[in-house]
Amino acid sequence: MPKDFLGNYRTKYIHSVGTVGKVKFVSNGKHPFTGVWEGAQHGLIRCSSAVEPVDYIAPGFGLKFLRDGIDSADLVALYSVNGTPGDWNFFEKDFSNHIPAAVGAALHAVGTKFYTETAWIQSVGLSDFSKFGEDGKKIEAPVFPFKLRFHPNKETNGLIPNDRQDDKMAYIGQLESMIPADTVLYDVYGLDAPPSLGGVEILMGTLQLEGKLTRSKFGDEQLFFRHQLSSDDMAIKPEWESSYAKFSPLGGSTSAGKCPYKEMLKSLYGA
Repeated sequence: MPKDFLGNYRTKYIHSVGTVGKVKFVSNGKHPFTGVWEGAQHGLIRCSSAVEPVDYIAPGFGLKFLRDGIDSADLVALYSVNGTPGDWNFFEKDFSNHIPAAVGAALHAVGTKFYTETAWIQSVGLSDFSKFGEDGKKIEAPVFPFKLRFHPNKETNGLIPNDRQDDKMAYIGQLESMIPADTVLYDVYGLDAPPSLGGVEILMGTLQLEGKLTRSKFGDEQLFFRHQLSSDDMAIKPEWESSYAKFSPLGGSTSAGKCPYKEMLKSLYGA
């Protein structure tokens, strides 16, 4: 990430504090997806809360896999930008690259800012992961999932308590101290097409920690994760476009093809 004219890196206004660990993706070899999804050894995960916890955490992670001679493959995954009210265990919920619409005026304002870049703010693209392997070699016929689901592996079950701690940032210390080195963090599932087109969810493999999670100034201030636009995926799979949630600053999120004004009135008046 380049510095600004004052020599500073971009400020992280969300997900500003987190922990970082080395990870590998262990493919089970029983899915059609290419590139990094065929197996990768050199990854980084950064676990954080989207906002400073007060009444709940809003857990999510950035994932980066390094590739020889080309840019890294990056994605971000969450449960919801509205967080997990009542749940304080970072590994209580599944994460995905597709998330539900945000609820509340403040988060709608954030969505409107994101909208200045793309209307598809509730998802990130996955096609770049499939185009090159970890060795940097181009895949001639890349295959990528429509959606990913990261399900906490059984090894993380019960490691972190689900009750609120006195220290609102306690979840950071829990990730560092309660997650053993080399833990299998997630079972990774891929949906090969939108459900409306008959998509099937396939177990792809596991995301495994190598060593432990560690907080650092570098991780908080200089480590960034690219958000691939979902429109990149649609350019390759135009038949998928109607299955992506599309944001409207006037009416929140709608499915493509629906009138945002109609959806806004429906949400306001129930008609």
